[in-house]
Amino acid sequence: MSADPRQIDAHARRLVALLGDETPFREDPESAVGLAFGIEVRYHHDSQSDCDFNGSYDHERGIITVDAAAVESRRRFTILHELCHALGHDDGEFQDWLFQFDAAGRNEEERVANAFASLILLPDHLVSEHIPENGPCARDVQQLAEMSFASREAACVRASQSLRAPGMVVLSRGGMVQLAINRSLPFAIRRETDMGSDSFFYEASQKPSLRRSDIRLRFPQSGVESSTLEADAVTDAQGYTFSVLMQGVAPWVALTSTPSGPIGHEIDCRQCDRIRITYKAECRVCGDRPCPDHGCSCNTWQRANEARRCHECNVELPSGASAEVTLCDLCG
Repeated sequence: MSADPRQIDAHARRLVALLGDETPFREDPESAVGLAFGIEVRYHHDSQSDCDFNGSYDHERGIITVDAAAVESRRRFTILHELCHALGHDDGEFQDWLFQFDAAGRNEEERVANAFASLILLPDHLVSEHIPENGPCARDVQQLAEMSFASREAACVRASQSLRAPGMVVLSRGGMVQLAINRSLPFAIRRETDMGSDSFFYEASQKPSLRRSDIRLRFPQSGVESSTLEADAVTDAQGYTFSVLMQGVAPWVALTSTPSGPIGHEIDCRQCDRIRITYKAECRVCGDRPCPDHGCSCNTWQRANEARRCHECNVELPSGASAEVTLCDLCG
């Protein structure tokens, strides 16, 4: 069982709220975690960890370990990611929620920690400046990363929270997927998965930008293919490719509206002295579209559509009656 993305976001935001002022954690997370929680940050050149972002947290000793070889933006993300583990360890509500996932709870905890770090480094106001309401394109994700303290990975995580349909935000180099954040898709791509030189990701890495429709991802280990996806990608100057893949609809794909009923036409009726809407066809004699109340200019339409009545009792005659019929059945 996998958690609903809305639950992931809600738990991440609740844990972020425990920090109070987020600014110190955004600008200098190493100092902030020490001052606020007494947590020491250490750097190792050969850090071994099963954490998604090359870091670990020792709860007993209150120590966060970070890979010293990582770039500064990624170290910031790692410190905050591990801080979420520290806060979540002592949070009863969070632990109760994780318990329902059994062994898979570890994956859900990592997803919350990723969202937690991304929310701090990329606050809502910054995201709204770069991500449209209908969801991100690849260029939006790239610009979000460039305009913040955050790493490329953090920008991908944050952008994935703005997807408006099942999809995925991916960071890759060549055919190697470094990070793939899945939102409501029935499949996932693990970190450091080589998707091959025939993959969309490799093709995208060879160009400044690339868009494809109805692509399928083929998973190397199983050979299984995904459902069809809309794909958009951009590659930055350092060779990193940002990709957004969507199932069904995508913000960069134009939609053609389909009329759901009859098409109305505006007419200017002189007798009504206002604009009216008519759904009738043009008159074959004068070419006008008839007013619903007053007909067309020559009134051919109105005369043709007037009900014929019995000459004796004035009851309405059947519309299919021939012109020679002037009396109803009772009077005739």
